[in-house]
Amino acid sequence: MKKHLIFLVSFFMLFSLQAQDNEYTAVGELADGLIAVQKDGKWGFIDTNGDLVIDLRDDLVAHKEAPVFTDGRCLIHKMEDGIAYYGYIDTDGNTVIAPQYLNTTPFTDGYAIALKVEEKEKGTNQYLNKKIIDRNFDEVLINTKGEELKYLTPHKGILLDAKRYKQPEIVSRMLAPGIVTFKTANGNWKVAKL
Repeated sequence: MKKHLIFLVSFFMLFSLQAQDNEYTAVGELADGLIAVQKDGKWGFIDTNGDLVIDLRDDLVAHKEAPVFTDGRCLIHKMEDGIAYYGYIDTDGNTVIAPQYLNTTPFTDGYAIALKVEEKEKGTNQYLNKKIIDRNFDEVLINTKGEELKYLTPHKGILLDAKRYKQPEIVSRMLAPGIVTFKTANGNWKVAKL
């Protein structure tokens, strides 16, 4: 009887420890075979068996309520000088598109829209001994490999100063598979096939 009691107590202790490991503060929806879970302020992903397949990390970006995979990609971010830059991981948790964009959309039918910043050094201010940088901001259409396929809407007036920075909105959007709409320089909307 004493052996059975020790076995039962051991079994329940082991079971309760396993149950605690699977407790999360938030759980997302199933997408691309994975479910986002949150614990201690970090997100990770479990598979349909409940196994943690992408470790808890602090760079996953919640889309609405939780991070989500679409077309095998999930948004991540990296803070640089107080400004968030966005990229994507694949379903194995590997970074496939490095955080480099000021804003991005989730993938839809193999495409996403990202706000790209291109910097060109124009010289040096001799009095302040600082580089003079010219920046261009454009929405670009990218595929799941990170290839930039089409330049869409240009942006103006973005300040890359952490104190005054406000994340710019993406105005271009996918209308249907293979069709995108974006604003032209004169403010009109253009519809283009891919």
